[in-house]
Amino acid sequence: MTSMEPRTSQTTVPEPKGGAHHTRLWVTIGVLLLVVAALTAWIVVDQTRSEDAAVPEDIEQLINDYLRAYQDQDEAAIRSLSKPSFTVDMNVYAWAAGTLTRVDRVESDIEQLFENWYPIDPTVELLGPMSMEGDADGPWFVAVGERWLDVGGWGESGMSIYVVVEEKGELLVAGRMFAGESIRER
Repeated sequence: MTSMEPRTSQTTVPEPKGGAHHTRLWVTIGVLLLVVAALTAWIVVDQTRSEDAAVPEDIEQLINDYLRAYQDQDEAAIRSLSKPSFTVDMNVYAWAAGTLTRVDRVESDIEQLFENWYPIDPTVELLGPMSMEGDADGPWFVAVGERWLDVGGWGESGMSIYVVVEEKGELLVAGRMFAGESIRER
């Protein structure tokens, strides 16, 4: 070989031991770590939010006073606890023969609410603790599980969302949305 001839050499790179199997293992471990991190973050957020969902005493008292006034059909008390622009939106469903059917829908403002009242002597039972969402300055959305029954044992069982606002330093119910099922107590 003369000094003018190009030198050729072959270098063989050794294949890593384990080959593609080790690469897949590390990718799998990386994905699992990401899943664990995401689940940990979700648990932290969920635990934090559940504490934030607690209803302050003054708002819980407002909802309880409103429910008592509604149960007593005390128009003056309801007016004092509600904004003049109060609205209610109720959807009541019945489950029969494997079909869910809306059997009643009420949309009204506070005046229509009193015009359409009929004496049913209702009772209300709360189905669990209240929970709340909303910013520090409001409005606040308070979720309440409720069972309403009249003297005949007919009623509705479902969830109400009360919209609570603060006006001139006073807490008021601005609206109520209800969705539930028509029931018959035996």
